[in-house]
Amino acid sequence: MKGKREESYSLAELFGGINVFDLPGLGGLDPSKVSVPKILFWGEGTVVLSSYLAGLGAASGIKPIFVDGANGFDPYIVSRFARRHSLAPAHLLKEIVVARAFTCYQLFTLVRERLEEMIYLHQNPLVILLGPITTLLDEDVPEQEVNLLLRGMLEKLDELNPKGLPFLLMQPPVPSRSRRGHLLKRLFRWSDVALRAMSEGGKLKLVSERPLRTGRRGKPLGGVGRRGYIGG
Repeated sequence: MKGKREESYSLAELFGGINVFDLPGLGGLDPSKVSVPKILFWGEGTVVLSSYLAGLGAASGIKPIFVDGANGFDPYIVSRFARRHSLAPAHLLKEIVVARAFTCYQLFTLVRERLEEMIYLHQNPLVILLGPITTLLDEDVPEQEVNLLLRGMLEKLDELNPKGLPFLLMQPPVPSRSRRGHLLKRLFRWSDVALRAMSEGGKLKLVSERPLRTGRRGKPLGGVGRRGYIGG
């Protein structure tokens, strides 16, 4: 029974036919199998997805480092996941390192000056960066500064990338009225894989925006969970 329960929340868990971690090429986050370390999820489902993946990772022996630039980390999603799998919510939440940034300057400092230290303090880290450009959409910040800040953050992530550390960038939608939609295009160019998280028929679906080894461009990869929550 114990082995079956552990299997139910392992990194190999399938949601509606999708292995969330394996499809982008992470190989279950086994460092020896990592082939696509820079992954971009974007769209309306990313806030829910990011909190869920943090809980899933923590339950699987991974140390999620959740850098929150969109004020979207939801402990209730993690708690729901824990209760569903007979885990203690408080214990699971303690396994997730959450660092919040409310301005683009705070986010820049987190990524450039604090992230590397947080990574090396923990074994089996997984970086989840929610809203890498959300704070940069503030039009009170000059365009030139925005470009410098984003470039500086991506350069730091590139510096850490050769160490075999996977990054999950989770970007909520950019408002259509925003004049900084080009920032999302820069995230696409930087990432190895891009997946759109979208709601369809009350389910969260992942759609490839860039070819994956298990799917074609634009091909829906299936649904995960119910009522917008992965895993139900």
